Amino acid sequence: MQTDRVVVEISGSGVAVTPDVARPPLTMPAAPDATTLADLVLADAGGRGAFERMPRLTLRVSGTPSGRLVGFLAMPDGTASVRRLDEVHGSAELASAIAEVGTRVLLLEFPTAADADGFVGRVAASAAPGARRAARGEPAPEAPLPRPVAAQLHAEMKPVAVLGSPMIVRARIARQPMAASDAGVAGHGDIRIDPDRDVEVTLVPRGFRFAAGTRHTRRLRLPPAGAETEVRFRIVGVEPGHGEVSIVVRQSTELPLATLRLTARIVHADGSGQVGVARQTADLVPPDPRVASRPTIRVDEELVGGRSTLRLAVAVGGATHRFSTRLHDKPAFVAAVFAGIAGLRDELGGTPTAERTALARRRMQQLGAGLFESLFDRRARELLWQHRDELDGLVVQTTGEVDIPWEIVHVTEPGTSATAPGVGAGAAVSEPRFLAGYGLTRWVYDTAHPTELRIRHGRAHFLYPAYTAPGLVLGRTGAEGEGIRSHFAARAVEPADAGALGGLLSHGFDLLHLAGHLRWSPTTPRRQELLLGGFDPDAPVAGASYSDGDARRDLPDHPIPDAAGGPVVILDASDLGRLPPPDAVGLGGFPEAFLRGGAGAFIGCAWSVGHEPGGRFVDAFSDALLAGGTIASATREARAAARAAGDLSDLAYTVFAHPEARVRVD
Repeated sequence: MQTDRVVVEISGSGVAVTPDVARPPLTMPAAPDATTLADLVLADAGGRGAFERMPRLTLRVSGTPSGRLVGFLAMPDGTASVRRLDEVHGSAELASAIAEVGTRVLLLEFPTAADADGFVGRVAASAAPGARRAARGEPAPEAPLPRPVAAQLHAEMKPVAVLGSPMIVRARIARQPMAASDAGVAGHGDIRIDPDRDVEVTLVPRGFRFAAGTRHTRRLRLPPAGAETEVRFRIVGVEPGHGEVSIVVRQSTELPLATLRLTARIVHADGSGQVGVARQTADLVPPDPRVASRPTIRVDEELVGGRSTLRLAVAVGGATHRFSTRLHDKPAFVAAVFAGIAGLRDELGGTPTAERTALARRRMQQLGAGLFESLFDRRARELLWQHRDELDGLVVQTTGEVDIPWEIVHVTEPGTSATAPGVGAGAAVSEPRFLAGYGLTRWVYDTAHPTELRIRHGRAHFLYPAYTAPGLVLGRTGAEGEGIRSHFAARAVEPADAGALGGLLSHGFDLLHLAGHLRWSPTTPRRQELLLGGFDPDAPVAGASYSDGDARRDLPDHPIPDAAGGPVVILDASDLGRLPPPDAVGLGGFPEAFLRGGAGAFIGCAWSVGHEPGGRFVDAFSDALLAGGTIASATREARAAARAAGDLSDLAYTVFAHPEARVRVD
């Protein structure tokens, strides 16, 4: 069934769809400003009074942003519900399973997103669901509580993909164990699913793209015992080398029920007989309600070459909005952001005066406002602005996007002037509303998220390279060393070369604080490198730097179960003022290497900071953790201390960890 703007699809046999021309349902509040795009009733074509199989209704709308659309479902027993639409491939979509014969579905278009929000609010404030019962003086029925049941998730793909040729990724769910196929790379595990609600399965590729006509998210239901349900995604390898896909399973929140990550080797047609890099990792745990209830920005990134598609969701104040942002040249976008930051840092010129600091912050607000406008669609900006005082404890969840400095995104009133990253000057907002100021922490799927970070005697270390080369000597390392030593009885280490540092990491540690300088390797593949004490740019010596590639080798990709904890890594190093080269963007660098290697928390700098403010951040962070604070509260205190030092470094630090994690010192 299709009109000029609305496409109606029904899955299931024996279902009749009839237009409804009657007055609005009694359970629906008045909506005089709304246009009805669709009004239909689902009936049983066989006249049995019940569906043989529960049908699934999908409505797609073109030409209207999803924020202005609302679906209203009126059930024959007098109950009702409202549904917001998702942005899917440039269209707005409502998808819902229909349980009862006679269910009436109305699709309403409002003049503005605010009007749509008002209607949803009126439904929530009215007696619906249960308006007819209330009119008869009967109490409204209580909403049933979720009934999660044990289930199994299984995903698989081939270990080798031929460049340019489609291949299949399968994801299956069932109530019982499932037999593996001969696909070659498979991941599985036990999860708990509410059988009365849809399950969303999302595929997020890296090094692959979706084949034409393949949707990134599919919905399904947990089948009866003895059966299994599957979804298939067709992907195409577009970059020779390493490729991977993340299968993300969600149900009631943006925080996943489970993630599975499968990796493969993408080869040219004449090399298809090569052995692939067949690996799988899994993170199958119930969503932590302490995280799921926090304000959230969710980022699923599809990255192919320099092209990035960000599948985002903003969840705050009981509302969720999903949308997509495409960065056609992500390296150029990120480089422009960091070029803008570098210009501000240069403007400070050492220890800044109060006037220079104030000017730099105003310019950073402009830069952050430009990011806000570039990354978030209008409905998302409206939602964040509307709930700007409810964002404390914000979490950025992601499949692996670690390049964009989300901390400096500045929430501004929609419609005010802002400037795109690195271009000109825009309007600043008088009251700072950087996302960092809300205590932002980051959560990377398929990595460890322990709530207890154990630091045992003899397993805490700090490395402050004793540089001798001109221009590399550090300024405040002695004081920093004393602070870490007194807090955690940390021991100083000075590895002779990269091999010695790798040996330290391989043998295990609970805390590692790395100071010094970072650079991007001059050769391909581009790597982040930590320069060790023996590094001299005028006299290169083998082993005088330690790269993120070395870290991946020494800490293989095998997430530690949350119950087992995980080490804390603090990378407090400056980048010598160099921007990341274009072909380095998207590699993940040290954050991804340490997190995938099992780190329970990673704290790092997004750009170079002065040693004094950087030291303030690390010292205040350590003080707060030692006093029993959570990672989130310690992050807020540390940023406040760095901000008081008169620099922008409070915005430079990124914190990847469970926000409720605490340190235990043994």
